[in-house]
Order: sequence, then structure tokens, then C-alpha cells
Amino acid sequence: MVDLHTQHDALIHRIWQHDAEYFGTMSQLTALDGYVLYANPGLAGRYDPNHVGLLRFQSNETAAQIERIIAHFDALRFDSVVYLDCMHRPDTLHNALRTAGFLPMLAWGQYDLMAVCGVVLPAPAACVLTHPSSLSEFRTWASLNGVDAYSDVDTMMALRITECSSPAVIPTIIWCDDAPAGRCLVYIHDGIGRIEGVYVDPLFRRRGLARAMVAAVAADIVAAGAIPYLFAEHTGDAQRIYQSIGFETLLENAVTTWVRPYRQVPA
Repeated sequence: MVDLHTQHDALIHRIWQHDAEYFGTMSQLTALDGYVLYANPGLAGRYDPNHVGLLRFQSNETAAQIERIIAHFDALRFDSVVYLDCMHRPDTLHNALRTAGFLPMLAWGQYDLMAVCGVVLPAPAACVLTHPSSLSEFRTWASLNGVDAYSDVDTMMALRITECSSPAVIPTIIWCDDAPAGRCLVYIHDGIGRIEGVYVDPLFRRRGLARAMVAAVAADIVAAGAIPYLFAEHTGDAQRIYQSIGFETLLENAVTTWVRPYRQVPA
């Protein structure tokens, strides 16, 4: 069991490192001087596998590093995207990004970092979970997908297939009435386990399936000797569900996405 009061910052540091590794399961991860670059050109237009994270600059390096990031994405004709976590350095990065033309995508929602540092409380009812291992099963997992305002159906299917097909992650489907009703995935490494992509089809909501699924995979993470964590929208039902399982909020508004739209220069 982890004492949040004495190990809070150390745990959060480990989680951000783990977060970087997780995105590396769906893209090429390149550790550069002061940040980590994630790239998957096969998913052009998607920010999650084509962005920069773990920004750790010295104050006198900030402007040059941000220009380097912009130049990289401009060369690809992609929007420049930065995931700014709560442990970024220097503190003035927000202002520097804004000066360089980045805007915080607050409309996408603010997410809190939650973790289980004790016992996972079991779900009240048994549930049927399966872990895809074939392409057809991966497609079933990926088809459990909500509408995305920024990507078409084919792009979202390609993203989900990419997410769940890495051998480093454990995709999970929860079944209800013999039908696939929801999904999530887990990535475990070095004593930390991430729960990602929790989704329940609208036809099966209000039956406790999200709670049952997250409780089951969180218990598996704990059984593997790791600490479960996830990101949940700052307000809403999800946090209450996760709290009932045993998750605690480590950080509010833990990460913000900053975007600088690609501006093509006329020839």
C-alpha cells in the first residue's frame, strides 16, 4: 500500500513516465532533450499518437525548444500538439506556448488523475470479461466506440485497432446478454498499471457495467503487484464510480492539451 501523503510526488513522477511508455505502445517514442515525441504518421490528424509530452525545459531553453517542436510538426504538415502535465518545467511554459500560438483545448474537458493505493472494492455483481487475441476480436473491441467530433469513423476504428493490438497492452471486453457491451485496456509496467479507454455502449448503460469492468481490471493490476491509475473527467459520474471502487484523486486538472494549428505558408 502506498501512503499518498509521503509518496505523492514520487508516485506522480512515476505515473508520468508510465504515461510516456503507454503512448509508445501505439506510436514511435523518441526521447529528446527536454521532451518526448510521439509519432504515428499512419494516424495523421489524430493528436494522441502525434504529440509532445514530458516537457522539462530550463527557462533559457524554452523558446528555442518550442520552435523546434513547431518546426517538426510543420514539416509533417500536422498541427503542433503539446500535452502539458502538472510537473512541467519551467512554470512559465503556459505563457511561452501561448506566445508561440498554442491554445489550450479546454473545451475537450479537464481530467483528473486517480489511483488506487489500497484495496480495490469488488463490483456487486459478477461480469463476463474476455481479452481479445485475434484480429476479429480486436475489431469487436474497436467497434465499441463513441462518436468523435474530430475524426471520422474509419480513423477512429484505425486508432482503436492500434491501441488494442499492441502486445504490451491487455484489451478487455465486458459482455451483457451475450453481446459485447463495453471495453477498456490495461498497460502494466514497472509496478504501475494504466486503465484506459473505458467505454460502455449506450444501450447497456445504467447497469453497473463500467464499475464492474474497472473494478475487475483494477483488481488484476493490484494482484500483479502494481498500482492502478486512470484519468477521469473533472466532473461527472465517472469519478463517483471510480471512487466507489477505491480510486482516490491524486491531482485535479492533471494535464492540458495545447494545440497550434498548422499554418501552410504560401509558395
